[in-house]
Amino acid sequence: MTKASVTGQIVVTSDGTTINPILQCTTGDVYQNYDGEWNSPSNISPNFEANGAVKPKLVMQAFSAMQGAGNSFDLTKGVATWYAAGVALTFDGTGTSANSFGGVTGHFTKGVDSKGNPTLRVNKNLIGANSGDSFNIECITSISLSNTNLNLKSMYPVHIAKGVVNSKRVNILPTSEENLFAITEKGGSCTVKAQVTDGTMVTSEGYTFKWYLPDSENGWILKQDSAQATFTVKETDVESSTLVMCEAYKTGNFYASDTQTINDVSDEYLLFANPTDGNDNPVAENFIQNSGGKIVYKPCMRKRGSTSDEEGVTFEMSLFSQAGVPINGAVTKSGNTFTVTEAGIRDYKGASYVITGYK
Repeated sequence: MTKASVTGQIVVTSDGTTINPILQCTTGDVYQNYDGEWNSPSNISPNFEANGAVKPKLVMQAFSAMQGAGNSFDLTKGVATWYAAGVALTFDGTGTSANSFGGVTGHFTKGVDSKGNPTLRVNKNLIGANSGDSFNIECITSISLSNTNLNLKSMYPVHIAKGVVNSKRVNILPTSEENLFAITEKGGSCTVKAQVTDGTMVTSEGYTFKWYLPDSENGWILKQDSAQATFTVKETDVESSTLVMCEAYKTGNFYASDTQTINDVSDEYLLFANPTDGNDNPVAENFIQNSGGKIVYKPCMRKRGSTSDEEGVTFEMSLFSQAGVPINGAVTKSGNTFTVTEAGIRDYKGASYVITGYK
């Protein structure tokens, strides 16, 4: 039996082509908590402007079914446009953003990684970028392919929340800044690590961690339970793409959990989620709260190097909250078509999904 999977979040966009864009972050997630008012915040955690602070960097990568397994699509000839909270970012000669958010400029610096992929580094705190509320960072890379102009789109959520003392968070980070959360070769692996935020303190000491991978019944299988903050996902654990979940415990009591997507770009098969409006028009995987909207997924599976969809494939789809809790009953299935409504995930403020194809 041939099997492949794809995962994603309903905050990430796809243009439905054979190019699969991925926007990843060197810190796993981008988030900040704060006290006080958004225009004069205090106790910001994590504080991106503090001495020695780890500054998140977003990396836009793309993988193509037309290229060999594990090879990234060449974005060096593309033109990347970055947006924050719906505002197109402009940059000065040093690559630093010139836009004013809350009366402050210089929040971001654009660049490229060692492979020429577009990057965006966060320089300053983001509390004032959307008046103290969460928002999305979006990258649109325009590139020509076979005399056709493509706009590869990906979104990344920035979580902003008021309240620091009672905030609890565990964050799954990559251990490689080059591959991030991707497995690029057969027999390879991806090692991730857990980082706990307790108020303004960031650490991995003094906690135990449970690491899980999805099972075949919309649940989780415990793979590791120890004080070790790192966890290795093997290529044999992943069919194209999977979710990994980490639960952190303090003195035996549950503290917080997080999920992260691991992509295996060495797989022979690629699975495309293909989010549409129901009429075969590609749409962004992004709901406006209380909009009553829907996204209709029409997945397909392709062998690398082919532009034809594989026949005889059966698909399944599962939804999880960002904390890894299964959202049962939120997906309506009709054959190999899956419908997710805004009302079904409204209380969860978004969701992660796994689509698996069996041939």
